[in-house]
Amino acid sequence: MILSVLLYCRADRQKRWFEALKSAIPGNDIRVWPDIGDPRDVEIIVAMSRPPIDLTIFPKLRFIATTGAGVDYLLGPPPTIPDDIPIVRVVDPMLTRSMAEYVLTAVLRYHRRFHYYEAAQRSAQWSPLPRRDPADETVGVLGLGVLGTAAAQMLAQFGFKVCGWSKSPKRINGITCFNGPLGLVEMLPAVNILVCMLPLTSDTLGIINKDLLTRLPRNSTLINVGRGRQVVEADLLAALESGQLDHATLDVFEEEPLSTSHPFWHHPRITVTPHVASLTVPESAAKGIADALECERAGRPLPNLVDRNRGY
Repeated sequence: MILSVLLYCRADRQKRWFEALKSAIPGNDIRVWPDIGDPRDVEIIVAMSRPPIDLTIFPKLRFIATTGAGVDYLLGPPPTIPDDIPIVRVVDPMLTRSMAEYVLTAVLRYHRRFHYYEAAQRSAQWSPLPRRDPADETVGVLGLGVLGTAAAQMLAQFGFKVCGWSKSPKRINGITCFNGPLGLVEMLPAVNILVCMLPLTSDTLGIINKDLLTRLPRNSTLINVGRGRQVVEADLLAALESGQLDHATLDVFEEEPLSTSHPFWHHPRITVTPHVASLTVPESAAKGIADALECERAGRPLPNLVDRNRGY
């Protein structure tokens, strides 16, 4: 039986996703937005965000699959996806590895003080600093989902002390885990390098704020690969100016692309990367969508199903 799949993603990613889906679920009908054809045939939507159309026109829709790890672009703002349409979150091993590599790179840059040497070079200063062992650094990872756990484990393999925080309790070998509001308060004073890898929910909106930053040791550093709206920008800038925070590496922003007039671009203690920490690899992710389809057809629970109450 021929299956019709509707792909809704960025124009520059369409061709690669189209070919990946054709390979993962061969012999089926792959349609690319806005060419939806007869909506009565569409059974799966693969989307980067909520398609701008009334989803009730797809009476056979089995589930919606994400093209990325985050689901906030699918869950809001209104109009929302009807509750009876399952949302499957992509879990791409190559994306996971790539994200962990970015986090490791940023942590090593702070550990080996490259941000100091880059500043020293701009002022032509020869200023060698004592080397520290990884065990002398405590890295705190906010968010212990698939991506956060992978990053935390890779950091631990390099010898860093790693602690992690999540909303609910977790047990991860080699990682000191904290959870809940009190757990966050307990963890922060020991953290030299804080990495935000949280999903964007009502609970994590603006979580990187003055209260959180003042709980870190003075001269700590921040890496944000979660979502831009998790950072209160004015509080971050104030923490950098006061010296409470030594430096920040930011890959995600409240408004993207980042405006050319934004103060982050030229701040001497901020490193900006253009939302490149990790991208879904369609060839790898499409296999997960094929697995979800197989589960749905067999009457088994869908893997990586989004819990709308939690927002991830």
